Amino acid sequence: MATLTIRKIPDEQIQQLKEVAEKNNRSMESQVRSILEEWLAGTVAHEITRKTNFYDEIREFMKNLDFEGLDKGNSHYPSEIPPIPDRQYLLNRNRP
Repeated sequence: MATLTIRKIPDEQIQQLKEVAEKNNRSMESQVRSILEEWLAGTVAHEITRKTNFYDEIREFMKNLDFEGLDKGNSHYPSEIPPIPDRQYLLNRNRP
């Protein structure tokens, strides 16, 4: 494992790290490792999501299930947008 040295951290941030570490029953070093792990996991997940075309993934998944109706529209958007229901109808449909 490598060692990471970070210089010029403001005293206020060091104090905050100490407080958070104490609340989590960790050393400050362990708390910083945890923060880095969580941040990196979120960054990697975001990058994977950003690079993935959701519609193409769903189409491929449904194609493997022999789901009908996927040949309509282009590869990114459905060919028909469902109509938007009347707002007044939606507001009043559950009223007596």
